[in-house]
This record gives sequence, C-alpha cells and structure tokens, in this order.
Amino acid sequence: MKKKDNYTVFEYNPKYKMRIKTNEELRYDFDLGEFEINQNPMGEENSKPIYHVEILPNYHQISFSTLYRNKEKSVVLKCRNKVDAVLYAFFSFVRENKLMVGENDLDSIQIIILNDLIDRIDIYKQDNECELLDSLCIVRKNDDLFIEKCLPSYSLDKIVCMKIDSNNNMLIDREDGMTDVYHIDSQTIIIDLMKEILENTHL
Repeated sequence: MKKKDNYTVFEYNPKYKMRIKTNEELRYDFDLGEFEINQNPMGEENSKPIYHVEILPNYHQISFSTLYRNKEKSVVLKCRNKVDAVLYAFFSFVRENKLMVGENDLDSIQIIILNDLIDRIDIYKQDNECELLDSLCIVRKNDDLFIEKCLPSYSLDKIVCMKIDSNNNMLIDREDGMTDVYHIDSQTIIIDLMKEILENTHL
C-alpha cells in the first residue's frame, strides 16, 4: 500500500489557499504574504508561522523553526524526488517576491505526484460567483494516465503525451489520436510552475 506521506502535492485555489505538501504541509497566506506550516494536515487546519528559514542553494533542503505546543521546534524538509526541488525553488521565489491573486485567476489547480509520476490533476474553472465554467480531471489507474470526463457522458481515455503551450493551453494527446485542449486561466508564475512540474515528471 502506498503511504500518503510519500505524495507530493501542489494546490492553488485563488479564492482560498495555496499549499505545498512534501514531508510537511506548507500553506501560503494571501493576506500576510507568508508561508505557514499546517501542524494538523490530517484534520482541522492549524497553521503556524515559520521563521529562521534556510534554503540550500540547490533547493534540495529547507529548514525552519516554528512554535509547536508553545515550544520552538526545528523542521527539515528534504527532497524525495525532482518535483520536491522544483517546489522548494518556487517556495524560495514566492517568499522573496510575494504572490498576489490576479484578476484572471479563475482556475483552482491541484497536482498530485508520487515518485516523479503524475498521480492526479484536477482543475476547476470558476467565475467570481463561483459558477463552474470548465474542468479537467486526469487520473492514474494502474500504470497508465487517463483523462476522465463525466459530461455529456462518462469517458476514460488513455493519455500518451501532455504539455502546456505558449498560449497557456494544456494539450492532452490521447491514445485514440485525439487531442483535448484545456485553457489555463491563471497567472504566469503558476503556469510556469505547472510547466516545470510536467517537465520533471513522467506520465
């Protein structure tokens, strides 16, 4: 059985949160412009500030301190795969440059990776009234990746190639010769991160 702790997760919900989950779960507070550690990732969120942050130049390790039960605790996050290093570099960039939600951030994005293999991608496009405009669901079943659709009827098609082009379209080539296109409405830093994640993972 695969342990949930082995998964790497990136989630960007412009209406609620951004989180990076590797050895621990880090959440970004849009109002404060700071990352915090979620000390209760399996239950009700309990996020606490982090400080004394140190990042190795190759982004293979992050260390910081936080308060846990009123005592200072040291935390070390070490890379377990290529994507962890990509996310630690992203963490470093956002800490230095901050991240603001853009007007065109319509997509809520979640990418789950296991051992540099894409395990699942969920994207939901919503307008300002939270009405669902479009969605994309990519799932792993056994050793293959599929695009899953529920409308107009249920379908499951094997994916052979996937990339994001210069127009921010995710192009999903299927085994049956067809290509699905999903336009990503998000800010450049998020789309660039998605491209880098795809470049450092396998189908």
